[in-house]
Amino acid sequence: MSASKPSPIQCASSTLPNWVLYLQALLTPAIALLAVVIAYVQWRTAHQRAVLDVFEKRFEIYQSARAAITEVIRKGTVQPHAHIDFLRATDKAQYLFGPEVTSYFNHIYRLLVEHGEAEDLMKSGNQQAYQNAVTKKHAAFREITNFYEKTVPLVTPYMRIHQKAASTWTVPWRASGQKKR
Repeated sequence: MSASKPSPIQCASSTLPNWVLYLQALLTPAIALLAVVIAYVQWRTAHQRAVLDVFEKRFEIYQSARAAITEVIRKGTVQPHAHIDFLRATDKAQYLFGPEVTSYFNHIYRLLVEHGEAEDLMKSGNQQAYQNAVTKKHAAFREITNFYEKTVPLVTPYMRIHQKAASTWTVPWRASGQKKR
């Protein structure tokens, strides 16, 4: 009874050449490594997509705000809906831009409202109120026309896509900009 019957696995492994056994042993880590590479490539693609999505949302806000201001400058007056259009365009800016951009957009909104109020005061008929309104309207309009000059430097840091397009097969420490030591 000391001689036991060999199991089917022992029989199969004893009949296989050694190189096949080594290949079987290395296959599991190779598959695991492949899974890690695939996961990394998927993560990198998702990250790049998220960066692009944020850029697109920021650019849409900038373009909408610019269109609202362009309409005001083109007509030379603030139509009743103009400050509402600007407010709608910049509504989500606080979530996608820093406080300096949001503060500037709020400043421009106040100027649009002041410009509209000055136009209403000019219609009142009072000469002193008319002169004050003209001065106020002129100052507000001058500041509104500076929108293009002041906005570009404010939003540019947020509009840059800092993520460089790296090769899919770049080693992770090289993709992040660090050098291998």
